[in-house]
Amino acid sequence: LADEVIVTKASSPRAAGPELIRGHIREKKATITSDVKEALGIALSKSGERDMILAAGSFFMIAEVRKLVLGQ
Repeated sequence: LADEVIVTKASSPRAAGPELIRGHIREKKATITSDVKEALGIALSKSGERDMILAAGSFFMIAEVRKLVLGQ
């Protein structure tokens, strides 16, 4: 259902590389970024007023997104 997918890596040393994850995404435009902050910035810059951004991944990934969104 997504128009675009942004793939990145959590700061956890056990996190899978974004290239590996990108290999499992078919038939969608996907952007690879180096970290969560960059990925969220791209998502926010490309989204419109009526768009939704879904952040999915490990608890480590979501914790990073949460801190950025809440400004912590």
